[in-house]
Order: sequence, then structure tokens, then C-alpha cells
Amino acid sequence: VEGGSQVLAYTVVLTRPPEEDVQVTASPASPKESALAAGAKGIVLGTAAAMILSNGSPRGVTLVFTKDNWASPQTVYVAAPDDLVAEGTKDYVVQHTVKQGASADDGGAYDKLKVASLAVKVADSDVAGVIITETQGSTVVAEEWPTAPFNEDTYQVVLAKQPASNVTIAIG
Repeated sequence: VEGGSQVLAYTVVLTRPPEEDVQVTASPASPKESALAAGAKGIVLGTAAAMILSNGSPRGVTLVFTKDNWASPQTVYVAAPDDLVAEGTKDYVVQHTVKQGASADDGGAYDKLKVASLAVKVADSDVAGVIITETQGSTVVAEEWPTAPFNEDTYQVVLAKQPASNVTIAIG
């Protein structure tokens, strides 16, 4: 939720030791120009969860892996700073680029390696909405299998904006 205390995180790690330092850059897509002109902020990235809403970068972060730390996961934190623009729910993409050594064109094993993008859904705190989040990214239950690990599942229901009065959500 935009401007909330929810900070998402993911980790990046290399699969083998590099010959030279490897830089992995995570860059979020910017909001549309019209949204930026209106004051929209999109998402920010950082390498520390504390203070990410004020210190995160809309341009992204670069992680550096060396021969000594290549197998240690490094964390990228993602947050959506509050703005006063009513945008509704928006999808943003975090893209990754990889460079080994001084140049991405010198033929290193990690140079220009394809890395999956990450999709981030932001619920705008300036527009009323209900957010339903599935545990583990999906909801799975098994029919008539009471002792199975799939006999129940949970999900979260959260409001995107503080309401002026009580809100009732009917489930069923």
C-alpha cells in the first residue's frame, strides 16, 4: 500500500564465483510523464529496510558481488512512497541488468546476463479500495481431504485507505 509501512523484499545471489566484481542493478519503471507531472512517486528501491520511504531511490540500486561474497544473498527492499495523486492500483516493473568487471561488453560470464523482471502491484492510499492478498501467492484447498496439508488456506483483507467510519466486508 502506497505510503504505508509495508516494505517488500527480495534477494539476489550469484550461482558461481565471478572472475571479477559483478554489479547487478535493479531499476524500477517510472510512472507515466502525466502522473509524474501531477506529483506521483511510483516505487523506490533500497538496500536497507529502515527509512526506505524517505531514503529509497526511484532510480534503483546496484548490488556488488565479489569473489568473497558471491554466494551471500543481498536484499533489495521495495516501497511505495505516499503521494497525493489518486492513481488507483498500479503495476510497476523492476528490471535487472548485470555487468561483470569494468564493461558489460568485455565478455565476462555475467555480462548482460538475462535476469527476470519483478512485478510490483501498488495499491493507492488516495483511493478507497479493498486489497486481498493470498498466502504463498495462491489459494489451494483440497475437497474432502480433512487430514491433508491442503485442507485450509488463508488470505489477508486490507483497506487501501483509512475509512471515515466502520467498513463491513461481506465474504461468502
